[in-house]
Amino acid sequence: MGQWLLLLLCIGLVDCAYKRWLSNTNFGNPANWNAGRAPCGNDVAVIHDESAAVFLQVNTTVKQLLMPMNGEVVFGSDVVLGFTEQPDHSASCTPYSSNVEFNVTYPRDWFDSNNWCETDSETGDCKTIARLDSEKVPCMNDDVVYPSGNSFYVNLETGIDIKVNTFKITGKAYTTTSFQSFLSTDQGKGMFPLPNNGQRSSVTIQRRPCNDPTGCMCGNNKGEVLNRVCVIQRKRCTKAQCRTPLKPVGHCCDLCGGVAVMKFGSGFRFDTLVNGIRRNLIDGKPEYKDVQVITSKISEDEIQMVLLDTDGVRASQLTREIAKEVQNDINAGGFKYSVLSVRVDVSSGGGSTGPISSAQTAESIPNGEIAGIVVGGAVVVGLLIVVAIFVYRRKQSPTDELGFKVFDKISFKKPNFRKPRVEVPPSFGFRFGGPENVGPSQGFDNPMYGNNPLENEKPMDMEIMPSSLGLEQEEQPTFDSSRGFDNPLYDSPPLNESMFTDPSVVEKTSDLGSRPTSFVNPMAMVEDNPQT
Repeated sequence: MGQWLLLLLCIGLVDCAYKRWLSNTNFGNPANWNAGRAPCGNDVAVIHDESAAVFLQVNTTVKQLLMPMNGEVVFGSDVVLGFTEQPDHSASCTPYSSNVEFNVTYPRDWFDSNNWCETDSETGDCKTIARLDSEKVPCMNDDVVYPSGNSFYVNLETGIDIKVNTFKITGKAYTTTSFQSFLSTDQGKGMFPLPNNGQRSSVTIQRRPCNDPTGCMCGNNKGEVLNRVCVIQRKRCTKAQCRTPLKPVGHCCDLCGGVAVMKFGSGFRFDTLVNGIRRNLIDGKPEYKDVQVITSKISEDEIQMVLLDTDGVRASQLTREIAKEVQNDINAGGFKYSVLSVRVDVSSGGGSTGPISSAQTAESIPNGEIAGIVVGGAVVVGLLIVVAIFVYRRKQSPTDELGFKVFDKISFKKPNFRKPRVEVPPSFGFRFGGPENVGPSQGFDNPMYGNNPLENEKPMDMEIMPSSLGLEQEEQPTFDSSRGFDNPLYDSPPLNESMFTDPSVVEKTSDLGSRPTSFVNPMAMVEDNPQT
């Protein structure tokens, strides 16, 4: 599936953890000379005062060699350095207009990732694998190799505890104690010079390979080690080609893609997770062929999976699929991966989603949905405010002063049905007896409920709500000037008494039977006949 998949398979495996030093001070290394090639018979080779010891590993001929008083050239076994005044016409000895100068005038940094390559063995070819910046330099479980047949000039810096698994220099293995002794020798001082303050960083050689089935932590993803790595690496960062880049744990530059951090529990195996993700989501899908995957153990119970590509679109999509795959297993009990939780960040689509709970997977919310949520929330809040104002005014003011009388006109009745009504003009009233010297009133006493004069100055509408049965057969009330109104709901006999008295006078009495009954209220629905 590609070289990047090797990373998924090699994390935690000892035979995949060799870091070999690349820089050297060899005379024959073209990168060590300002002409871009090693000196030849036509050149004057110049070694400056600040230069490291130069290792001459093959027979060489030059026109002249200029060295400082404290300069050093180390000869390999049976190697000869010759001088000539004859022109060199070989194809490798191209003309150069001035002296050829040795340019290794300062030690190369241990924490510079350009000085290291990852290999499958001590002498194997360097592998091109996506790595976090902190993992490009030796981790605490890596085997460090300074290859044979070379000389080196290394800056260990100061104030840092460097931890590695094993340490070999030109084929010789060292322990923590023996390496410390080597640093006190002339060869050791020439290879690992003292910093300006005279105190090198300590090197601890653990000799404890990682066989943990949950994976191996690098140990460089935080603290001073990461700071030193990023001081160098940030100068090489390129601008990310996405709007919202990410910076994973252990990395110095912004990336486009996604990050999934998984917290695991008992029974977790690194290779089970990696192989399951590869088999279920990556294999056979050409759309993910350019997505690089970096999987690392970043703490005692967390795995970080970083997915990146140029613009982050495909990597973000794959990150969401991985999160969904893992979350589905969590919801089912976690028997496949033994992962307890997963949280995701993605660079595409405008941002991150934060942590994923045990009940959901994380995905970015599109900007349109966010706008809809905001507008909908504003509408709901506005409606709540209107309702609150209505309730507050209703509590603080009488009902008839609220100005909502439009609701009084609402009638839930069948269309085109006209309710029968009896209108009482303002100058016309009814009474149930009493003196005639009381001033005019536009109300009347309900004989069944007591005195409650109406204050409305408009004509009072008296409505009779028809029954749903027999509407066409119902007899409407008639007005007879001689004896008044008949109650259409009761079979009341005609009254002989005079119906009309002073409409403004209502006589109150506790004995209803003693009143002269001149009018039967058509709106009163009582059990007993009010006429005695």
